[in-house]
Amino acid sequence: MNISKEKIEHFAKLARLKLSPEQIKKYQRQLGGILNYVKQLKKIKTDNIEICSGGGDLRSVFRPDKSEDKRENENKKILEQVPEKQNRLIKVKKVL
Repeated sequence: MNISKEKIEHFAKLARLKLSPEQIKKYQRQLGGILNYVKQLKKIKTDNIEICSGGGDLRSVFRPDKSEDKRENENKKILEQVPEKQNRLIKVKKVL
């Protein structure tokens, strides 16, 4: 697929790039090649292919995120000492 010089110049303008004439020709070839490849991919028949996501039988290696009683007690003690709080959050001054 051929991409016009004007299109490349337009893309360059949008990206705020200054391109030399050699670069414009280079990008015409490269983007044309990419679009040709995409056109080939669109021709592939995928009607009978099952949709998949992920890598198969993957399992999480991380522990579940759950509260520990020890930490709950520590949090309560800290919150009792704070001058201003909202629910379980400590209120602080704005930092800009």
